[in-house]
Amino acid sequence: MDKELQTRLIFAGVALAIFLPLVVLGGVVFQIGVGLLAMLAVHELLRMKGLATATLEGMLAMLAAFVLAVPIEYYFTFLPIDGNVVAYTLVVFYCWVLQFLEKPILLMMWCILSR
Repeated sequence: MDKELQTRLIFAGVALAIFLPLVVLGGVVFQIGVGLLAMLAVHELLRMKGLATATLEGMLAMLAAFVLAVPIEYYFTFLPIDGNVVAYTLVVFYCWVLQFLEKPILLMMWCILSR
């Protein structure tokens, strides 16, 4: 068996050993655990594709997975709509702003064309 496949199988076994007690406990512990497992899954997906997870894009992808996996509307009840939608929108907006900060010419073009 390939060394990388062995590593992935061991990782899957560890994730299963973590996930089963979370299912039994339930509640907030389960929700946070599912969010963390979603982040680990994105980390593995990025590693499988040969992308670095220690970059800004990798961190934002893992944060987006956590935000989409955890029902945030239970914790931020003051929001008028679904909390996950608001949190994910903020992550996407942050990525959009970073793109303009990296390439200021795009921001200038956008300002000119939006008039």
